[in-house]
Formats: sequence, C-alpha cells, structure tokens
Amino acid sequence: MTRSQRVTAVVVGIAGLAFGAIMIALASGIVKLPDATPTRCANVLDCEKSCASGRGEDCLVVGMAHLQGLGAQRSPDRAVTFLRRACELGAVSGCTALGSVLLDRGPGDRAEARAALDKACDAGDAMGCNNLAALHAHGPDRDQARALLLYEKACTRGSGMGCSSLAKAALEGDGVVKDPARAKVLFSRSMALLQPECERGNARACGQAGWLLERGLGGDQDVQKAVLDYQAGCDGNDGPSCYNLATVRRATGDGGGAKGLFARACTLGLQEGCSAR
Repeated sequence: MTRSQRVTAVVVGIAGLAFGAIMIALASGIVKLPDATPTRCANVLDCEKSCASGRGEDCLVVGMAHLQGLGAQRSPDRAVTFLRRACELGAVSGCTALGSVLLDRGPGDRAEARAALDKACDAGDAMGCNNLAALHAHGPDRDQARALLLYEKACTRGSGMGCSSLAKAALEGDGVVKDPARAKVLFSRSMALLQPECERGNARACGQAGWLLERGLGGDQDVQKAVLDYQAGCDGNDGPSCYNLATVRRATGDGGGAKGLFARACTLGLQEGCSAR
C-alpha cells in the first residue's frame, strides 16, 4: 500500500459545526493538507519546527494532530495554541478550525470563536462562513436573518453544507417564505458539492450526503447509498453519521449494531447518542 493510500480524513465537527478535511497518514506520521495549501514539513515534529519559523499552514497541521491525537499526543489545549498561531499567520483554515474548537470549550471562548470565524469567512473560506452561520442559527443569540446571509455566502463559495442549510430553511419557511422549488434546486446543488467532498475524505460531508439520500432530497431516494455514506462518515469520526447509521440499523432490526453505533456517536460528542437506546 502506498503512502497516499494510507491517508485518513480527519474532520472537526463541533457543536453542530463542521470543518473541512485535513489528511493525516496514520502509519507514517506524514501530515498532508489539501492540495490547495500543501505543507512542506515531513512529520508532526518537523511541522512544529516549521510553525515556529512562521509557516501558518504547518501550525494548522500540528494543531489538528494534537486535536485528534494522530501523530501527536492528544491535547485540545495545545491544539488551540497551534490553531491560534495558524490563524494569526494567515492560514485561513486555521481560523475556521480555531473557531469551531473554541465553541466546544464553552461560552467563555465564544467571542474569540466568533472573531476567528469572522476572519475566515471574510477571507473567503466557505466552511468558515458555514460555521459562523451555524453559530448565528443555533447559538444563544439566534439571528436567523444573519445566518441565512452567511449560509448564502458559504453555498456560493462551494460549501455543500451551506447549500443544504439554505435549502432546509426554504423548505420549512424558517426565516424566509416557504419555497419548495428553490429548496429542491439548493438540495440538488448541495448533493453535487457534498459527494466530491465525501470522496476526498470529508466525513461530515459524507454524513450530510447520506441524510439527503435517505430522504430523497436533491435526487432520488437511495437508502442503501445513504448507509454507505453514513458508514464513511462514521469511520471518519463524525458523530451524526454514526447516529444516523444507528437509526437505520435499528429500523431494519439490527438492534445490537445500532447500540454500538449510538455509543460511538456519544463518544464522539453527540449528546443524542448518549441517550439513545
């Protein structure tokens, strides 16, 4: 098996938010960002040295390694330190990751989280806009109008998650007039964006694509394909994917398999998984 075949996608999905994939080769310790922002360091220790010299993309690599405990000791606090440095050095994805991680730490970090996501979105990062939109849509100071504007930005910039959230709002009339025709178009665009993201290793995108397929949104209903996408998402440590896969398994009579998947969703931080039976 080649080094490139050993890569595993790591996705930050915190408090209902999502951050795009960073590729980490578990066997070799090689860390590789998406091609748009290639890293020049060979492993986590090398990346840390490069970060110290001012390379933001490599600070992002180290931060994610500490966050996931892959190639480095798991330490959310050290992850925040490196992600903050990455954001300061202009690595936009570092700002998106930082904002998502800080939101998970509690209300005391909400202001810094919002500032980081604002910076990412202003710099054109689609996932940063999506996560900032989710903060406005589901946070304590809900502002659906602001959220919809940000989801629009995220969708326009290529976020399948953003398009899906816009479509759901149009379908339900949440903050906008109900428009099933627009929702259908947006769900279709969402699916077209999510599937390639899933194939590139974005676990949260796999889970969202599965959700659309299971319900026949954005195309024909295909529960079997939805199960495959949920499995890919769960394998990539996406809690909602594990939870949704569990509900499908339970509905088909596989209660034992469902129980383990609910437990995995709980372990991955999804509270609904902890209370599911």
